[in-house]
Amino acid sequence: MDNSTRGLIMGFVAFVIVFVLSILKVSQTMIGGVLVVGIFLSAFLLFPIYF
Repeated sequence: MDNSTRGLIMGFVAFVIVFVLSILKVSQTMIGGVLVVGIFLSAFLLFPIYF
């Protein structure tokens, strides 16, 4: 997987998380926290080679 593919996947994951949380009327700070955790988790799960 090259960098552009990786960026697309991360962006899509981030968008889906924000979209779902905003539908559920979650506060902005919660969305930010979940987003950061989600991005770190997806980074570790998808690309363990780079860490």
